[in-house]
Amino acid sequence: EDQIISFKTAKLAKEKGFPIIEKGFYIEGVFTNRGFSKDFHRWYKDDPLIQSAPTQSLLQRWLREVHNIDIFIWKNSIDGSYRVDDILLNNEELTNLEFEVGFDNYEEALEEGLYEALKLI
Repeated sequence: EDQIISFKTAKLAKEKGFPIIEKGFYIEGVFTNRGFSKDFHRWYKDDPLIQSAPTQSLLQRWLREVHNIDIFIWKNSIDGSYRVDDILLNNEELTNLEFEVGFDNYEEALEEGLYEALKLI
């Protein structure tokens, strides 16, 4: 099952214009996946306490298709850790980014990559 993005990433995604409510949302930092009313999308745009909680894959696709930002995750074959290998903006490597931290799984590394990619917008 696809991983829902963290509250920290959701908050930044909204600030950067992410418009989609898919599987759930955060209200004051607490995740919920209850149903949406017809007016919910209008409230979402104007309410600073509500952040969309899309899946990592949906946010990654939005970054790629709307902002031309690609995120690459690498698995270290020696220790099995995962790292953000690279973030490309308009197919150009961003050499000023440093990703030395290893993560226990792919989703944790991708979450970091998504957050850092959002900061580029």
